[in-house]
Amino acid sequence: TILVVILMIGTTNDGLAVSLFKEVDALLKRRIEAIGIGPNVTIKGEKLDVADGLPDFYRARNYAPAWTDDFGVLPHALSLVRAIQQSDREGLRPEDYWYPQIVEMLKATRQRRPKRDLLQPPVIVDLELLLANAFLTYGSHLLHGKLDPQKFHPAWIVNLPDPSLSAELQNAIDKERVPFLLKSLKSTQSGYLALRKALAAYRRIENRGGWPAIPKGPTLREGSSGPRILKLRSRLRVTGDIKPAKEKALTPELFDIGLTEAVINFQSRHGLSADGVIGPATLAVLRIPVEEQITRIEINLERMRWLPKAQETDHLLVNIPDHTLKVLNTGQIVTKMSVVVGRPERHTPILKDQVTDVVFNPHWYVPPTILKHDLLPRVKENPDYLKNLKIRVLQPQDGEAWELDTATIDWDQLDKFKPPLQFRQDAGPENFLGRFKFILSNELDIYLHDTSYHAQFKGHELNLSSGCIRLEDPMHLADYLLKNDPYWDAERITRAVASGAPRKVTLSEPFPVYVVYWTAWVDINGIVQFRPDIYDFDGAVIAALSR
Repeated sequence: TILVVILMIGTTNDGLAVSLFKEVDALLKRRIEAIGIGPNVTIKGEKLDVADGLPDFYRARNYAPAWTDDFGVLPHALSLVRAIQQSDREGLRPEDYWYPQIVEMLKATRQRRPKRDLLQPPVIVDLELLLANAFLTYGSHLLHGKLDPQKFHPAWIVNLPDPSLSAELQNAIDKERVPFLLKSLKSTQSGYLALRKALAAYRRIENRGGWPAIPKGPTLREGSSGPRILKLRSRLRVTGDIKPAKEKALTPELFDIGLTEAVINFQSRHGLSADGVIGPATLAVLRIPVEEQITRIEINLERMRWLPKAQETDHLLVNIPDHTLKVLNTGQIVTKMSVVVGRPERHTPILKDQVTDVVFNPHWYVPPTILKHDLLPRVKENPDYLKNLKIRVLQPQDGEAWELDTATIDWDQLDKFKPPLQFRQDAGPENFLGRFKFILSNELDIYLHDTSYHAQFKGHELNLSSGCIRLEDPMHLADYLLKNDPYWDAERITRAVASGAPRKVTLSEPFPVYVVYWTAWVDINGIVQFRPDIYDFDGAVIAALSR
């Protein structure tokens, strides 16, 4: 207690200490009780948004101070201040945790301890509220992110454990383990730690002046020469795309084979066509300043904090901007394939989900959006359009679905059918879902599937779907998801698909899926990767992080 601390320091006025102790507790109680009237408290005229758990924390302590004694702050308070000072290493901002205000108050109190000059109760209480609120806010941001992901992506529902930070803080104070608690709140995901390290590396580049801007001009390729090549070499050297061993015995102003390899490295890790040629698209990315790339890294550190700290050992990860699906087991990539995702106006939603079933030779039920915007206009132009695609029109009734003659349908009066008509494409090689469908449990009718047009994976433009995710190698994924079912080996899966008959297989256990939107990350080889913000999602996140 404050009284014990005062006596240990050698204060001679016991009555004053006891009186001050009671006054601090009483004032702290009044300030905490006032929170129930308004959502904030005021520190030196500035309103402070109250973190969840702040009133509970002090009520559990019977309103006794936690961070201060009569002469200033206690050691674990200084540990918190140091952690907040370094919060920028997580891509967060110290000022979000009242770091400037806390430092200012600490300066005013620093000289009191040697003189045993007692702090006034209002000063103690202000420090208490600032420090406790800072811990609870920073701790929450480390655990779950600064932003609520559902405000950006309503389908992103991750059932995170909700630890009582106030109770954990009290336990840490009792056991003098506040620094350890702060460390434990940070993500331990390997991807997060690697991107955090990349943030430090890019900030070092920033502190050294960034990288040179390559002047605009004609396309550069192997054999080109001139002063722009010097700038290009310097630019690629800063980010490690050109290796020192490749620069021996060269003509600096000549675009040689070593520089071609460096350009390909750069293009590959930025999601560009890796042809070794500096055309307009590659030049534009080369000219992005380091400050923008740092911001991109900070945005994606926040997105990674939206993940649970302990992801399932075995799961699928679809990264929309990278157009890839990875099967991960204990952090290792078991398999990887390209995917086609939604185009910007019909984007694939960011979501946490699970695969529940695998369907061989699925029917395709045309979604309402595709029916309205894509199918009906063509049907009105060509009455045989549905027949050519083997799409049947079904009318649900009494648990059955009756096929209608398309010649009898007034296509301008479809909304009069109750329940709505179903448009179902027959299973087969021409089915838009191909030979496989992987059912997810979301209510958006988003799923993974094969395609009848595999040539699209050879192109560079993979934002083509209406929201669902098309797979480059669905057979491989089906084999993996059914690996725990002894009946469904690769041979039986092949036979089932070859039969042409629709068949649904329910997984013995749902398989976790994370559909994420990462425009910056570090790959398994430690290489920093960037991808274009294909849906223009980054701007909203950085704007919210900056508030």
